[in-house]
Amino acid sequence: MVFISLTEDETKVIVDCHKHSKDGDSFRLVIDKKTHELIERPEMPDIDASAAYSHIYSLIKEGKKLPKETVAEWG
Repeated sequence: MVFISLTEDETKVIVDCHKHSKDGDSFRLVIDKKTHELIERPEMPDIDASAAYSHIYSLIKEGKKLPKETVAEWG
């Protein structure tokens, strides 16, 4: 489970993530709004980073307004 806080500007979505709890280890993803490619990611991405990206990517592709906070689950 990854707890996610989102902020965005005109060109990118900043995805601040915490593993397993709101106080867990953290990492950041930055997604280009136009291309949906990762601009920033952890040096050693893992299943948590993949789950977070997949969750946010699906929200973007569905055209949904991005929430300020959400949770990505895997497994």
